[in-house]
Order: sequence, then C-alpha cells, then structure tokens
Amino acid sequence: MNPITLLCAGAAPDADPAGALRLPAGSALQRLLAGGRIVQDRQLPGDPLPELPEDDWLRAEFGVPAGSAIQAFTGAGLGLTPPWWGLRPCHLHLGIDHALLTDPAQLALDPAESAELAQSAAPAFEAAGLALQAPRPEAWFALGAPWALQAWPWTLASGRHVIAYQPAGPAARAWRRLLTEVQMGWHEHPVNQAREQAGKRPVNALWLDGFVAAPLAARSRGLLITRCPALTGLGVAAGWQVCPHDQPLPDWGSHAGPVLVDLDAWRAPRRLGDTQAWAQAWMQADAWLEGPHWRKLRAAAPGTVRVVLTGERRRLTLAADPGWRWRWWRRFDALAALAPPPA
Repeated sequence: MNPITLLCAGAAPDADPAGALRLPAGSALQRLLAGGRIVQDRQLPGDPLPELPEDDWLRAEFGVPAGSAIQAFTGAGLGLTPPWWGLRPCHLHLGIDHALLTDPAQLALDPAESAELAQSAAPAFEAAGLALQAPRPEAWFALGAPWALQAWPWTLASGRHVIAYQPAGPAARAWRRLLTEVQMGWHEHPVNQAREQAGKRPVNALWLDGFVAAPLAARSRGLLITRCPALTGLGVAAGWQVCPHDQPLPDWGSHAGPVLVDLDAWRAPRRLGDTQAWAQAWMQADAWLEGPHWRKLRAAAPGTVRVVLTGERRRLTLAADPGWRWRWWRRFDALAALAPPPA
C-alpha cells in the first residue's frame, strides 16, 4: 500500500475580507474531495511564526530536528555535507523607517553575477570561520560550525518589514558585523552598478535562511514529486526517491513507502499577494490531477488520499476516501471546508 499525500502550500486562505480569493467550483481537487472529511483545521500561533505552516508540517513528516531549517535543505539536493547555513542573495528596499525584503525569486541574478558577488564576499566569511559556496545564483551556503542564532526563512519574510525577522540570539551581533562587511563590499560593486544601469535591483544583502546541523535519521522511504529546491533537498536527505512533476515516474510500485506530491503553484502567488495568479494555480493543479502521472499513482494506490492545504498561518488537513463517493448522505462540501474561517 502506498499512501498518497497532496501538499497544496498556499492554497488555503486564512482570511479574505475583500472576497478576492474565490475558490473554483468543479475543480479536480474538489471532485477528489467529494468523498472526504476534515482531519484538522489549525491556526499556528506565534508572532512572528518560526516557519511557514507547510514547513512546520514537513518538519514533523520527515523528522527534521529543531535547529535545522527546512528552507536550508536545498543544499542536500546539491550534494553538500552538513553542517551548513543556507543563504539567499536579496534586495532590501530601504525606506525612512523600514526595510522590506523584495521577493528574492524576482531578483533574476545570473550565474556570472552570482560568482562575482560571492568572490567579493568570501573573505569576510573566511575571517568568520565559514567557507562560502554559491553553487546556484539563488542558493548560497556557508559551511562550518553553527552559530547560536535563530533565523527566519526568506519565504516567511518576503514582502514584509524585516525588523521582526532578523536573526536573533547570542551570535546575532557577529552576524550583523559579517553582513555589514559584505554589504559595504557590494555597495559600489561593478555587478550592482551594471544592474542599476540596466534598470535591475541591486543585490544589497544576504538573507540567512537557517542551519542544517546533521543528516536526517533514517525513516520510511518514499516517493516525492516536487520541483521545489528546498523540498527536493529534504527528500534527498531523507533517502526518498525524488521526481520532478514533468519527468517520468520511477519504478516505485514494488515498495510500500508513502508518496508525497507537492502541488506548488500557489506558493509564489501567496507570497506576492497575487490573487489572479492564485486563482490560476487551481487550473495548474487541475491539469496535473487530470494527467497521466496522477492516473498512474491512483492505479497503484487507490485508497485514501490525504490533502494538506496551508495559508499564512492556517494548516488544513483533509482526507479523501473514494469509497465515500457513493454515500450521498455523506457528501462533503469541499468549498465550504476551504473557505476562509470566520474573522
């Protein structure tokens, strides 16, 4: 038996006073949930939250210990060996009394720019006892022993006033000194001068996503379908088979491990507050749920499907049992379950 979970990060609206988050009737997900029930509908506490609701769920699902950050697991998918810190080149929009983290995914840093900026920043990290690596423009890492720091991932701070999301703890001052040194070196850097002349945002900061302390303990092995770098790395670290959405499925039917499908089209719209793109994400999910990969998965595992939907603070877990479809007296109103909770 291969239990299937659909992770729909960003699909659950927390609140919608303007009525902009209109859930589509008749979607493939709604049809799947016709024979369903609510397992849990929870609002996560904390101000600020330590991590997004989907990361909190993944932590429990994969047995990630406290002190290791979900977003920093990108490094495992790139072949790094712990320990390391996850870093993200970014642009802070500075106002008179605030600094906002511009969504790093919109920075569009190319490999040559990344390499030059990393070369400039490397001596400061070396002086701090860390080795800086930049295998991809959007994924940098500082290899070395942990500092006494709590960090918040960029996915949580994107578009927000960063004061509440600055690294905290006994080593916070040391991190600020290191970051200031890097920022001073980048202020007049040729890469940033060229970017500004081209109408692009300069890279004026590094975001500290968190730490990965050690390899994950061995647990049940499964199949993970995702294109999210952090989730890919988490799957690799856990020893799961990882397959992108658009690649042929591996021969997995003989093992009894779980299957996790990461339907990720809501993530960016949720971060950016793009209600139109959020609505379009439902159509992208429909296309996948009506495609050959899903049919193959369901043929091998026709039982109950768990659906985990998250919002800003909300985590809604539903269970869809196909055997309940024919019980008309138990019809499940999926749209009502997904609707924002009362204020």
